[in-house]
Amino acid sequence: MNSQPSKRFGGLGRFVRLPERTGFVSIVLGVAAFAAATGCSNDRIEPPPSEVPHVSIKLPPSAHDYYAHESGGQHSMDQVRFEISPSDIPLLISRLSCRVGAVQVDPPVLAVVGTNDRRWYVPEAAKKDRGCEYQSGLTSGSFLIDLSEPTRAIFYAVISRE
Repeated sequence: MNSQPSKRFGGLGRFVRLPERTGFVSIVLGVAAFAAATGCSNDRIEPPPSEVPHVSIKLPPSAHDYYAHESGGQHSMDQVRFEISPSDIPLLISRLSCRVGAVQVDPPVLAVVGTNDRRWYVPEAAKKDRGCEYQSGLTSGSFLIDLSEPTRAIFYAVISRE
């Protein structure tokens, strides 16, 4: 235990006294900075849920590596990403509430987020994709299926709710 004298901490000095030389604060700040820089978070959900929230898209049986993040308050936005087997692409497309367009090889415009701090959410990296947009009441969605790799498909969704 550190025997150094204590000093008051900010405006909470009346209630909290911290040791003058402790590495605890440095460790906590270092871990938080590392987690933010590497995209580590509690965004990964295992096992995956049965459907994408707020838009009721039932996940195909092969869905795995499911990530989700919600931000905002009254006007919230969800970012969702999961991988599926290429054989499940037709099933996923049939479950979407919008008409999926033809394969695109241009830089993606669907499911892209202006301010993105999630390393697992990179729809702009797709070299070949299909997608669509959805609107129902106060909920809108933009969906993209990344078809760049022959062994997997990556589904991205950004869902906004008013």
